[in-house]
Amino acid sequence: MKEIKNIFSSILCVIKIKPSYLVVKILTIITSVISSLIPVFVVNEIVNIYYEDKNIGRIAILIGICFIILAFIKLCDFIIELYDAHVRRIFVAEESIIFYKKLSSLDYELHESPIFLNDYTRALEESVDHIFSTCNGTFNVLKILITSIGMFSIIATMHYSVIIVAVLLAIIYTILKVLMAKVQFKASTQQRPFRRMTRYNERSFTLKESMSELKTTEIGDLLLEKNEIAHNNIIKVFDKYIFPKTILSFICNLLLTLLYPLIICVVAYFTIDNLTEEAVAWFASMTVAATTLSTLITQLARAFGEVGQSMVEVSVAFDLLKMEGTIESKKGIDVNEFDSLDVENISFSYKGDINQLENISMHIKKGQKVAIVGHNGAGKTTLVKLLLRLYDVKNGAILYNNTNYKDINVESLRTEVGAVFQNVEVYAVSIAENVLLRTPKSEEDFDLINKALKFSGLDEYVEKLPNGINTIVTKEFDKDGVVLSGGNNQRLAIARGYALNYNLFILDEPSSALDPLAEAKVYNNMLALGRDKTIIFISHRLTTTVNADYIYLFEHGKIIEQGTHLELMKLDGKYKEMFTSQSKKYLGGDYDEK
Repeated sequence: MKEIKNIFSSILCVIKIKPSYLVVKILTIITSVISSLIPVFVVNEIVNIYYEDKNIGRIAILIGICFIILAFIKLCDFIIELYDAHVRRIFVAEESIIFYKKLSSLDYELHESPIFLNDYTRALEESVDHIFSTCNGTFNVLKILITSIGMFSIIATMHYSVIIVAVLLAIIYTILKVLMAKVQFKASTQQRPFRRMTRYNERSFTLKESMSELKTTEIGDLLLEKNEIAHNNIIKVFDKYIFPKTILSFICNLLLTLLYPLIICVVAYFTIDNLTEEAVAWFASMTVAATTLSTLITQLARAFGEVGQSMVEVSVAFDLLKMEGTIESKKGIDVNEFDSLDVENISFSYKGDINQLENISMHIKKGQKVAIVGHNGAGKTTLVKLLLRLYDVKNGAILYNNTNYKDINVESLRTEVGAVFQNVEVYAVSIAENVLLRTPKSEEDFDLINKALKFSGLDEYVEKLPNGINTIVTKEFDKDGVVLSGGNNQRLAIARGYALNYNLFILDEPSSALDPLAEAKVYNNMLALGRDKTIIFISHRLTTTVNADYIYLFEHGKIIEQGTHLELMKLDGKYKEMFTSQSKKYLGGDYDEK
């Protein structure tokens, strides 16, 4: 039942994108019926004319008319074939976009699930094409089936046994092809994680970012070992299923080979003994009909088999499209301009892990500059993910303007709350597009880009580039593209933050690749930017904390100290120890608290 539903879903997917496809497919059914019935009719008429008056002229005219009609139908078939290829290209492109957009509506934690990633990559690489194949194959089955009914009705005038033989063989063939599809589906499912591993290795060997380690360390050998293991596992799965697939394929081909001679034998058995001169035309047309029917049944069986295989494969795609995120897809309250953020005794752990955060409480008011500090692994970035609502808290609550995060429309929340991360993702588009994360559309957009670049300190570097802000980032698709250094990557991220203009702005160690002086300049700029905005600094460096309104020190997922810089220094605890140690490192000599 699920497979049948997938067939209708596939047809609806294609027709939704290209409604004219349905009309074209109905035309193909009509032309198929006509082209199959014409030879039966013509042979009967030719034999009758020959026995009546041997008028070669009439026969030639009849053949000429038949040729013109069939040539026109073939021309239509040629045009339709080109149209099918055109629709397939459009469908695959647009349906792939639907799958990409679907990913944005699913929860962030799914990216950590190998099972989900296996299914998602499979859907993108294979299932989209299988959806079109299922739709196209279903119409092909209908075309052949309706044409076959015409042949059945003609041959049925001779004896019902021909129909029984043909239908029985077609049913057996279809069942075997569906079994083959299920065997192939199991094999593909078991091979998918290993194929994904080989693609990961392939990507690692083509990315410029990994080349330095590949050339100077033994990581390449390790990846090749992993690649060999993955290929060996793919071969094991292949060997496991190749025998049943081959057996089923052999039986299917044998049935198709036997189909034509069986039908001809049945036709001959029931007609040749009682054949008279007057019935020669009928016998000739029956032979043509039987031959056509044999071909049609062969095509029908193959078409059923192809649809059966695609029908099984598309289940992965439709299961994925039915998925709903508990965070991303949930509608909620649209937020107003930021006024306050309250973190109330929250605890959080990733699946199966110990708590990354435990009993965290914070109160942040509009306009405050808050520093969250602590060593790597203290839980700072986990808190950022919760504040961006990439995850929901397990215990406790986060309140935006006294409204629980879980009651808020997440898209609305992220227009007010945003972050710049330490690991900056740059895209193979222009610098301008990397700053706005969209296409610039007006002079105001370009003015904003230039201000953002100046604010981040990237403006002088960009001005020296031949194409300026239109320079493509990375050389992957443009030989004139630019590869940004780690520091310039982070300056680009800061420019994004300026351009996106969040009211609650989270800086998750965005300047870790900068030297202390450049870092201090960036943070001073951010403070200047945020006079009327709320900024949360996330860092393990304490050079940014002196001017913060309030500081939270994290350790092992807990807040162990909190207060202003002066309060924490007077506390003479962990914060003072860390601050003094880092001051010596960056400034040299002893730190003088005064």
